[in-house]
Amino acid sequence: MVDESRAESARLVGEHARVVAAGVLLGGRDRARDDLALGPIPHPGPTNRRIRDRRASHPAFFGAWDQTRRVHLSADRDGSGGDPTRRLCPHRDSQRSERARAPCASRTPERQPEHHRRDGVRRARSPFEPRHRRVRVHLGRSRPHVRAGPRQPTIGACERARARVRRGQRAARAGGGSGAHTRAGRHVSTRHELRRLITNPALVIGLIGTLALLAIGVFGGLVAPYDPNANLSLIVKHLPDGTLSFRVPPTFPDTDHWFGTDALGRDQWSRVLTGAWLSLSVVVVSAVARLGIGLSLGVTSGWYGGLFARVVSIGAAGVTAVPQLLLAIMLVLATRPLGAAGFIASLALVGWPEISEYIRAEVLRAKAQPFMEAARSIGVPGRRLITGHLVATVGPQLLTVAALETGAVLLLLAELGLVGLFLAGATFLVGDFGPVGPLKGRVPEWGQMLGGLQFYAITAELPTLIPALFVVLASATFALLADGLRAASDPFSSRRVLPGTFGVLTKVLAGALCFSAVGFIGVNVRPGAMTMEDGRVLAARTAETIWPGSEFVAGVARYPSGTRVVDRPERLTYYYRNDHEEVLRISFQNADRLAVEVRKYESEDEIDFNGLKALPAGLMSYDTPLRLAEQNGGFAYRQFQPNYLVRVILTWPGDRDAPVYAVIYSPMSGSRVDPLRVCCFDARTGEIVDSLVAPRLAPPWPVPADCAAARSVYRQVDRFQGYFVMGPSLSVGTQSNLNYQGDTFIWMLGGQGTPRLESATNVEDASARADIVSPSPTGNAPGQALSFATLRLPVPGCWTVKVSVGSAVLDYTLYAYPSDCRPQHERFAAVPGVTPLPCVRR
Repeated sequence: MVDESRAESARLVGEHARVVAAGVLLGGRDRARDDLALGPIPHPGPTNRRIRDRRASHPAFFGAWDQTRRVHLSADRDGSGGDPTRRLCPHRDSQRSERARAPCASRTPERQPEHHRRDGVRRARSPFEPRHRRVRVHLGRSRPHVRAGPRQPTIGACERARARVRRGQRAARAGGGSGAHTRAGRHVSTRHELRRLITNPALVIGLIGTLALLAIGVFGGLVAPYDPNANLSLIVKHLPDGTLSFRVPPTFPDTDHWFGTDALGRDQWSRVLTGAWLSLSVVVVSAVARLGIGLSLGVTSGWYGGLFARVVSIGAAGVTAVPQLLLAIMLVLATRPLGAAGFIASLALVGWPEISEYIRAEVLRAKAQPFMEAARSIGVPGRRLITGHLVATVGPQLLTVAALETGAVLLLLAELGLVGLFLAGATFLVGDFGPVGPLKGRVPEWGQMLGGLQFYAITAELPTLIPALFVVLASATFALLADGLRAASDPFSSRRVLPGTFGVLTKVLAGALCFSAVGFIGVNVRPGAMTMEDGRVLAARTAETIWPGSEFVAGVARYPSGTRVVDRPERLTYYYRNDHEEVLRISFQNADRLAVEVRKYESEDEIDFNGLKALPAGLMSYDTPLRLAEQNGGFAYRQFQPNYLVRVILTWPGDRDAPVYAVIYSPMSGSRVDPLRVCCFDARTGEIVDSLVAPRLAPPWPVPADCAAARSVYRQVDRFQGYFVMGPSLSVGTQSNLNYQGDTFIWMLGGQGTPRLESATNVEDASARADIVSPSPTGNAPGQALSFATLRLPVPGCWTVKVSVGSAVLDYTLYAYPSDCRPQHERFAAVPGVTPLPCVRR
C-alpha cells in the first residue's frame, strides 16, 4: 500500500506538469501532497530539451553521484526520512513518457572516488544541508513561458505560441507600447512614493523648515524691514486716532516690529533675518567638520581595529567625560585669536565621539554582511570595499546623523551666546559712557542676540526670549528632519521609501545646501571695501579720461545712520579740480569698484576748494581716522543723536605742512543739534595734529631730554579751545601749550563722574605733593562729556600725573616751568602752599 501511494504521488506530479524542482527539491510524500494542495502553477518551469529523465541502472543508485550533470541527489531530499527514491517525471512534449517502474529496494549509495569530498561512504538518508538551513529554489528563465491549452495540439504548441508572443513583443516595442506601459508603471510608483512621503509628517515638516531656514539665510538681509544696527531710545508709533504712543525698549511684538525690539531699540526680526547667514554658515560648517572627524575615525577604527581602535575609543571616552558646554567654552577661549576659524573649530571638536562610536558599530555590522564576504571573495580591494560598499551601506544613517548634529551645533551656539561668548566677540560691562568701538559693529548673529538675556531676562522676559524661541524652533526643525529621514530609510518602518526616492531627497538637500552656500557668499558676503588709495587709482583713470590734467584735491567717506552695509562707507567720493577751478565728482557706491557715479560741477560735502593743495599718492585710508574720532567723542555723539551723518574728509589746506583727515559728525535734516568736528589727523602717520593752525608759546628753555613730556594738540570742543593730551578714553586740556608751577585750569573730555588725581610724582623732588582743586562733575555737551578741575603743582619740574574721571583714566608726563615764567604772572593771585620761583633753569 505504501508503494502504491508513492507511485500515485509521482503520477499526480507528472499530470500537473510540476517543474523539476517539485520532484528534486520538494520530494517526498508530504512535500508532494503540500505542493499539490497549492493548485496549478501559473508559470510552469522551463522546457529544456536537454533535461531528460535520468534512469539509473538500479533504482538504488538514484541518489548516487551523477556523472553527466555533476549533481548529487540524496535519497531523501530534505532529510525528513521515510521516502524512497523517485526518478524524474516526463515534462510535456519535450520528453517522452514512460511507464512508471515499480520501485526496488534501495541500498546505501557509495560516493564516487572523483567527488570533491574524496572517498568514503555517505551515511544513508542524511541530506547535504539540515532542515533549518534548507533553501527553496525557484527555477525560471527570461524567455516567455507558454503552455498549450486544453483543446490545442501538444506537439509544437509551445514553440508556436512562443513565436506569437515574441512577434507581439516586437510590435509593441516598435509602436511604443512598451514605453507607455513603462510610463504608466512609473506613474503608479511615483504616486505610491508620494503617498509614503505625505504620511511621514516629520520628514515633510523638517524638509520644508530646513529649506525655509536656508532661504532666510540667503535673502534675509535683503528683506529685513529695518536697519539691524539702528538703535532708538524711544519707540514712537502713530495710532489710528491720530495720537502718538511712546514706549521705552525693549518692547513687545506689534505690527511694526514682529519680534519686538531689544534693550537698545533695535528691531529683533531684522536682526534675526540679517544674522541668519552668519549663524547658519557657522552651524553648517561646524556640523560638517564634526561629521567628518567622526566619520573618518569611526570608519578607520571599525574597519582596521587593533591598537588604533583602542586609542580612538580611549580618546572618545575622555572627550565625552567633559560636559560639552564646558569643553566648548574652554576651546572658544583658547582659540579666540584665530577669529571665526577658531570658533568653528571649537564647535567641531565637541561632540564627535558619539558619531565615531556609532559609525564604528555600523562598520562592524556591515563587515559581517554576506555581500561584503562575496565582494572580498572575488578580489575586490579594500579601498573599493570602503568607498563603494561600506559608505553606501552607512550612507542613509549618515544623512540622519548629519541632520541631528546640525541641530545640536545650533543649540550649542545658543548656549555659548547665553554665557556671553559668540562669534562677534563677547559680552562685556559697559563703561560710564558706553563701550568704545567701531562705527558699525559686526553683522548680527543669533548667539550675540542671546547674549543680552543675562541682563534683561528678569525685567523684560518675553522681548528678550523671542530670539531664544526662534533658535529652539530652528533646532527642532533639524531634529524633525533627522527623524523623518530615519523613518524613510529604515527597511522595517512603515514609512520607508524606495532607495531611488531616498536618493532624490538626498539630492534635494545637497542641492539646497550648495545653493545656500553660494547665496551666503554671493548675496551677503561682499568684496572688501576699497581703501582710499585703491579708489584714488580708479578715480584717477576716470578723471584723466574726462578732464585730462585735473588734480586730486579732496576725498570723502560718508557713513549715514540708516545704511544697511556693514563696515564700509555708503559712498566713497573723490574730487578733482581742473585749471578753470571746476570740480569733477567721482563716487563709488558702497565703496564698490563696479558702482561708479561721475558728476561734473557738483559738490555735496560743503568743501571750500580754494587754496587746497593737490593730494599725493600713498596716503593712509579712512578707517584709522574714523577709529580715533570714535574714541574722542564720536561714539558719544552717535549715542546722543541716532540720526546722523559721518564724513571722513581728506584735504591738504594751504596753511598746513601735510595732508590731514577731519571727521565731522552732523545731524540729519530737522535736528537742532550742533555738528561735531574731530580734527585733525595726519594722513601720512595717523597722529593727531592741531585742528587749527594756532600760535604756540615759545618755551623759556627746551624740555630736558630725560623728561618724556606728552605731546599736546589744539582742539576746539564746544565753546572751549585748548591744547589737549589725547588718550584712548580720556583727554586732558589746558588753555596754553605750556604748564607752570601753581594752579592750572584743566578740562577733561571723556568719562562720567568727578575728576580725581590718582597719583602725581615729581622726578626731582619726591616729597612734593600735587593736588586737584575744585573738581566739577561731568556735564553733557552735544555728544561730549566734559568735566573741569584745577591742577595744583607746588614745584616746577618733570611730573608724572595720573587723572581719572569715573572709569576713564589718563596717565601722562608734563614739564612745569617756574611760576614767574607764566606770561603776566603778576596778575595771578598767590596760591596757598606754593612758593613762586623765578624763571631760571635749575
